[in-house]
Amino acid sequence: MFVEGRHFVKDVANWLDAVLVAGGLFDVILSMAGGGNDGVTLRFVSAMKAFRAIRMVRSFRFSPGLRMLVKACQCCLPSLMWSMLLLAVFMCMGALIMGNLLQDFIKDESQPFEDRQWVWARYGTTYRAMYTLYEITFAGN
Repeated sequence: MFVEGRHFVKDVANWLDAVLVAGGLFDVILSMAGGGNDGVTLRFVSAMKAFRAIRMVRSFRFSPGLRMLVKACQCCLPSLMWSMLLLAVFMCMGALIMGNLLQDFIKDESQPFEDRQWVWARYGTTYRAMYTLYEITFAGN
């Protein structure tokens, strides 16, 4: 503050830093006093600690390589969103097809009861089939 003088007050990021430092001092004072055991105060202090991560964004201006990497990630997010939407549509269609194909197996009394119960637990309803395909796709089961 001494070095920048009036320019310190004009930067919004400096105000954020000041608020975070004040929150940290508030946390230290509460912990030294032994008070602040109520849930609201603890949640507020925890939220203030989480906002400290925002300060890291300011350091991007010092590293052009890191700034370029973040920009590349930002540019690929729309494509990622559309590909995930397409994957979700295919998973939904697959779940409906699997559920319909396995209904005859579930109703067949000649099949073992344990197998029919296992199939029902995983593919018996649309939501179960979708969850099973979600597990297969993303968990590698």
